[in-house]
Amino acid sequence: MVGRVVKGALLGFAVMLLAALPPIIHFVTGPHLLGSFLGGFVGGAKARATRDVALGIGALMGLLVLLPGALLVLLLSTVFNLIAADDRGFYEILVVGVSLWVATLGALGAWVGGHFSLRASRKPPSVLSRAL
Repeated sequence: MVGRVVKGALLGFAVMLLAALPPIIHFVTGPHLLGSFLGGFVGGAKARATRDVALGIGALMGLLVLLPGALLVLLLSTVFNLIAADDRGFYEILVVGVSLWVATLGALGAWVGGHFSLRASRKPPSVLSRAL
């Protein structure tokens, strides 16, 4: 199960980042508004995610956003002094909010993608494939 969660989360995170890069896709999906759902969907479908695996995928996707974001805020406020001490709390809340957003939509997308993937694998074979 852990392998499926990690595999699905890394794939979902990569798709989420790729959806934010190209300008045309970025304007359609918004800055991670739908990208994290799409990434979770692809990761969940590939990992054939059940509900528990989908929650793990979403949580790991959220952590993959939270850890670098928190490190960036820490570095910018302490080492480089680019964020004032009064403003640091705002950026910390922003990082936590974005990571919760990614985790929620990533888990929801993984659950939906896993559902479709599992449903397609249980589908009875077509008449043509039975004849062959």
